[in-house]
Amino acid sequence: MTPQQVRAARALLAWSQQDLAAAAGIGISTVADFERGQRTPMPNNAEAIARRWRRRVSASSTAG
Repeated sequence: MTPQQVRAARALLAWSQQDLAAAAGIGISTVADFERGQRTPMPNNAEAIARRWRRRVSASSTAG
């Protein structure tokens, strides 16, 4: 997952960095720093973000 992918996914969901951080259970600085290219998330934080996207996509695909 790249910073650009995270920003694009947030934009599609109309989520702020704070929304993503809260949903993934990680610090907002982790999201902000990663999107700026200043930090690579620890594996557990990267997995928390990916897990959150998977849940969101799964919920969206079953809602229709």
